[in-house]
Amino acid sequence: GAVGVWHTVKHNSTLFILYIFLLVLTSCNGGPELKIVTPLEAYGMVRNDFGVLVDLRLDSKLIAQGALLLPASKIVAQDSSVVKIINKISKQKTVLLYGDKLSIDTPVVVKLHDLGFQLAYLGTFTDWEKAKLPTALRR
Repeated sequence: GAVGVWHTVKHNSTLFILYIFLLVLTSCNGGPELKIVTPLEAYGMVRNDFGVLVDLRLDSKLIAQGALLLPASKIVAQDSSVVKIINKISKQKTVLLYGDKLSIDTPVVVKLHDLGFQLAYLGTFTDWEKAKLPTALRR
């Protein structure tokens, strides 16, 4: 019986260490991270090919030039038309989100994070316009 007991204790301590390790990992890095950038910084990242602009609004006549129109509700619902586009975005690039107020626990942020993207938030479309950055009519 003694061997059996020792085995159990040993097994549990390994699990415990693993649990602690996971806990540390999650606190540093597990939850969504949403960097806050200015529209100008975002624009610079796109120009240098480090980032992809994503417009999260549902219906907008004007968008930031070069932005992908991916409504937040469709991303969360994993709408097939949106998924096709998302799958083409390189994980090496930062996904630069704009639209309504976003926070770490906004469903769309959680969803994109779960899909493995690095995220940044540059504010609303108005912030983009105020920075006098190029806009385009949505196609």
